[in-house]
Amino acid sequence: METRNRKGQRNLDLISNLPRHIIDCVLSRLPLRDAVTLYIPKLSRRAPDADQWIDLLSRKNIKELTLDYRYNRRHLLPHCFFSCLDLTHLELRNTVFAPPPDFNGFRNLIALKFRRVKLKAYKLESLLHGSPLLQKRTLVDCSGFHHIKVSAPNLESSQLQPPCKFKTIRFEDVPKLADVTVSTLDTEAGHFAKSSTLLEFLTSLSKLTRLSVNGNLLKETMETRNRKPQRNLDLISNLPRHIIVCGVLSRLPLRDAVRTSILSRKWRGYSATLPHLDFGYQFYLTIKETWGRSSLVNFHYELERTISKIFMLHHGPLLKVTLYIPKLSRRAPDTDQWIDLLSRKNIKELTLDYRFNRRHLLPHCFFSCHNLTHLKLRSTVFAPPPDFNGFRNLIALKFRRVKFKAYKLESLLHGSPLLQKRILVDCSGFHHIKVSAPNLESFQLQPHRMFMTIRFEDVPKLANVTVSTLNTEAGHFAKSSTLLEFLTSLPKLTRLFVNGNLLKILARDTLPQELPTTVEGLNYLKLNSLDFADFDQISCALCLIRNTPNLKQLEIQVAFEDLRKLPKIFKNFQGHDYKSSFCTFNRLQVVKIELLAGFKPELELIELLLANS
Repeated sequence: METRNRKGQRNLDLISNLPRHIIDCVLSRLPLRDAVTLYIPKLSRRAPDADQWIDLLSRKNIKELTLDYRYNRRHLLPHCFFSCLDLTHLELRNTVFAPPPDFNGFRNLIALKFRRVKLKAYKLESLLHGSPLLQKRTLVDCSGFHHIKVSAPNLESSQLQPPCKFKTIRFEDVPKLADVTVSTLDTEAGHFAKSSTLLEFLTSLSKLTRLSVNGNLLKETMETRNRKPQRNLDLISNLPRHIIVCGVLSRLPLRDAVRTSILSRKWRGYSATLPHLDFGYQFYLTIKETWGRSSLVNFHYELERTISKIFMLHHGPLLKVTLYIPKLSRRAPDTDQWIDLLSRKNIKELTLDYRFNRRHLLPHCFFSCHNLTHLKLRSTVFAPPPDFNGFRNLIALKFRRVKFKAYKLESLLHGSPLLQKRILVDCSGFHHIKVSAPNLESFQLQPHRMFMTIRFEDVPKLANVTVSTLNTEAGHFAKSSTLLEFLTSLPKLTRLFVNGNLLKILARDTLPQELPTTVEGLNYLKLNSLDFADFDQISCALCLIRNTPNLKQLEIQVAFEDLRKLPKIFKNFQGHDYKSSFCTFNRLQVVKIELLAGFKPELELIELLLANS
C-alpha cells in the first residue's frame, strides 16, 4: 500500500467510488432492519432515483422510516410508498403527500413528523382518520390545508407550525391529548381567520398539561379583532373547573390556594374541592410565621382551627392528605375528628406525622380507610379492631416509631396482598417476623430492638432487602434463618443491606466454604457495623461476598466492639484458605469501606477483593 510512512487520509470513502451497479449489488445483499433512514441530498441536476429504494422498502415490512429530501422542489412520493402498511414511525421532509384514492391510512402508525410537506386537499384528515393508533403528531412548515380538525382518540402530543394561511383549527375526540403546540412561522396575525374561542379550545382538551401557543392564535381565540382590548380581562376564571383546580390551585401552597376564594364569587368553591391537601411541615411553618409572636396557646388554637375549617368546608373526594401534628401545648390537637372525616372521603394516600413524646393511639375509624394505597405513620399505636382485615389496595407503607399490638403486624401484611414496598423504622411490639407477601419488591426493617426471629416466605418478587437493628446489642437476636435459608428464600434479590449482628445470627451454624448455589442476581451489598473482632460476623460476611459473582457495589462500615479479641481472630483466620474459594468479581465497580483502623483482618479483606477483581 506504500502508506506506512505517510499520514492516513481522513474520511477516505472507498465504497462510494465504486461503480453504481456494484453498489446496488452490495446493498441488495444486506439485510434490512426494521428502521431505515434515508438522507437524499441534491448533488447534481439529476436527483437520485429514490423511488426504487422506496419500492424495495414497501416489500420489506418496514416499520420505522425517515425520508429526508434536501431538494429545492418537493419530491412527489410514489404510490408504492403508501403500501408500507406496517409503518409505526414516519418522518418526511420536503415531499408531496398525494396518496391514491384507495389509501386508508397507516393502521399501525404511532408517531409521525412532517417538515416542509405539501398535502393534497383533505389528505391530512384522511391520514389522521386512517391512523387510529397515532400518539404523536408533528407538522412543521407544512402546507396544503386551511381548515384543521384534529380527531384522534389516542393522540397524546400535537405540534402544528405551518408557514402561513390556515383558517380554522378545532380539536374533537382527543381524550388523551396532553401536549399541544400551535403557532405560525409567519408572524402576521392576519393569517388566522377564525378559530375556536379560548373556552372552546381549552374545554376540548380535558387532559391538557403542556400548552405552547403564539400571540396570533391567542388574539383570534379571544375574538378581539374588531374590538378594543378589555382591561383587566379575567382569562383564568373562565377556564374549565378541572384546569383551575388541578392545573392551578394544586400547584400553589395550600394557604395561597385557600386564599383564592376571596378573588371572586366564582373562586369561592374551587379551593374546597382540592383533591390533595398538604398540612405538612411547610404549612406549619407558614402558620407559625403569622402567629409566631402570639402566645403558644393562641398559635396552637389557630393552627387547629385553620385545619379544621378547611376540612369542614371541603366537599368532594380527597385523594391525598398530609398531616404534620406538632406537640405545641399540654393538650394535643383533636386529630381523631379529622381522621373520621377522611375515612368517609375515600382517601388513597395518607401521611400522619405525630411529633408527640407519647405515641398516639389510632382511632378505630382509621381502619375503615379501605381505599388506602400509600400510608405513612409516625409515632402512633397500631391497634386495629378484631374485625380488621387489612388494607386490600395498599401498595406502600412507611412506619416510624409505630408500636404494634400483638400479632397485628402479620395481620396487616396478610390483609394487604398488593403491598410492594414496606419500611419499618424504630418500630416495636413484635418479636417474631414472618414476611409473606407475593407482590413485595422492597423491604426495610430497622427496629429499635427486641425481635427474635425473621423469616421470608412466599416473596417471589422481593429484590431490595434491608435488615438491621438501631440498637447494636447482638443479644436482641435469639435465632433466625441460616444464611443459606435466608438467601434461598429470596430468589430475586438484587440489593441487600444488613448489619453485623444479623450476620452473626445467620452464621450460628457452621458455614460452608461455598454455598450450593451462588447469588447470581445480587449486585449491591452493604454491611453495616461489621465487627472485625467477631469471627462469626467476618466468616458470614466472607461467605456472602465470595458467593456473589455479579456484585457491582460493596460498602462496609467497620465497628470494633472489643479490640482484645484481635489476637484470637488472627489465629482463626490463619486456619482458613479464603483466597482459593473466592469467585472472580468481573463486574465489581465500587468498593467503599468506612472507619478503617488498619488492623490485619481489614487489610486481608482488601487484599482478597483486589486479588479477585
